[in-house]
Amino acid sequence: MSLELSCLDKVWILKDSDIEAVRLLSEKLDISPVTATVLVNRGVKNVSEAEAFLNPSLSSISAPDLLPHAAMAAEIVGEAVVNKKRIVIYGDYDVDGITGTALLFSFLKNIAGDVAFYIPNRLKEGYGLNQDAIKHLKSQSAELIVTVDCGISNLNEVALAAQLGIQVIITDHHEPPPELPSASAIVNPKLKNSRFPFRELSGVGVAFYLAVAVRKYLRERGYIREGFPKMKDYLDLVAIGTICDVVPLLGENRIFSRIGLELLSNSRRPGIIALKKVSNINNEVTCSDVAFRMGPRINAGGRVSSPETGFKLLLEDDMAKAEELAEALNSENLKRQSLEEKMLANVQNIIDSGDILKEKKSIVLSSEEWHPGIMGIVASRLVDRYFRPVALISVQDGIGRGSARSIPAFNINEALEECRGFLEGFGGHRYAAGFRIKKEMIAPFSEAFEKTVLSRLSETDFFQKQYVDREITMKDIDEKLLKELQQLKPFGMGNREPTFLMRSLNILSLRTAGNKHLMLKLSDGRTDMDAVGFRMGDLNLSMKNHIHALFYPEIHEWNGNRILRMRLEDIKAV
Repeated sequence: MSLELSCLDKVWILKDSDIEAVRLLSEKLDISPVTATVLVNRGVKNVSEAEAFLNPSLSSISAPDLLPHAAMAAEIVGEAVVNKKRIVIYGDYDVDGITGTALLFSFLKNIAGDVAFYIPNRLKEGYGLNQDAIKHLKSQSAELIVTVDCGISNLNEVALAAQLGIQVIITDHHEPPPELPSASAIVNPKLKNSRFPFRELSGVGVAFYLAVAVRKYLRERGYIREGFPKMKDYLDLVAIGTICDVVPLLGENRIFSRIGLELLSNSRRPGIIALKKVSNINNEVTCSDVAFRMGPRINAGGRVSSPETGFKLLLEDDMAKAEELAEALNSENLKRQSLEEKMLANVQNIIDSGDILKEKKSIVLSSEEWHPGIMGIVASRLVDRYFRPVALISVQDGIGRGSARSIPAFNINEALEECRGFLEGFGGHRYAAGFRIKKEMIAPFSEAFEKTVLSRLSETDFFQKQYVDREITMKDIDEKLLKELQQLKPFGMGNREPTFLMRSLNILSLRTAGNKHLMLKLSDGRTDMDAVGFRMGDLNLSMKNHIHALFYPEIHEWNGNRILRMRLEDIKAV
């Protein structure tokens, strides 16, 4: 591999691809060596794997029986449906949990189950199962609770449910703690000795698999009849939760997201149609649309008021009511954006007024003024800005609720495990986690967290790395290549958008658009091409410069014209 440091302070890493594997895929699949290189860089090195990657199919997903306890859970839920037992779907309040709750609730309702739902209030109840909620559900005649995207750490709460005569099935995708709750079944691909080949399902992905297993169980017993739901129809919900939870878009997640995005693009659900409308999505739905437009609106209710609004919107059949719910979520999202900007400004003032960036490699801050529903978003923005682990804590009545976010080289959940002696509880995964802490323990936790960061990371881990798939020329870019690159979608965690390198390009023209965006015409000496650098307008470039460029090739459509251009990711003047 070769390394360079660009002018935007990213380390460029040009991948050293397996030349023979690239040649084989290019010849056997009749694809460009450029596309073949991208596949090899994603770990796809044989023809059958490449065909499956390029043409993801629902028939390729792993069997639900491979998930720990899935068959057992399916039998319990299936018998509860047949015997009309009261089932409550207890979901987390974020997009992953809301979509998973909507999926299981809708599925069980459609097969004539006696089913209700419960989503805890983020601000009043916090994450996961809680004892007051379980007592309330008992008073509502609950006989079986099925969790979605939570429950793996709720030992005491599951024990209470058992005392009250309520069975509990846990479906979760978070890292299991050393001691597991005594639930009737725990469906989680990360459990020890799991035979499921793909560990990185989202919470809604696990919920989908449970629904598949229940359908199979009931079909084998003659309960499922014509007209009962087809599982593919739920993949729009799976795609939203999976993309928004930032799990790797590989394996099952890639299949779910690819098919789900197609369903979202042509959705007949009134709730989805209304959500797309307020999100200003008019054409094909992309991962970016889901992650940055649809997801934040579904999340907004849970962050600043009630998560039930997003849940109800997803399942609303009446168009007028759906539009009303979507507008309500849009208003909540505007409120969330305002709170976020105020908190970010406050945190920035704290950072600017001290020496935390010079003294430490982590950021741990707390306040009694911060809104607990916004901390995760602000923590993520700080990670993007400073590229180091961040933990923000909102303190209310002597108890802090924390949100932690991390960089690729640092597993934030494992770090909290090392610091668990300072915490009242925690849970999460590699990049994101939440925790509870007493106010007086925040200072010692901050020191312990910093020591963990220093022990696990080296200086180079704090440089942002930009991985480059291949060095190419303008001659390599044509319509065929762009069509092939489209087949690699959806892009996201684990399947990043391909990045290509061109060296020593001449600048033929240079201007800025709106003082934010850099508009260039570049030449490699034989061919010229338009290029755009979003938010690069303040770079100090001149016509005299030659540049090395990292980019993604795309077709830009404007006023009926189609223009082939380079969308710049990073540049270095030489």
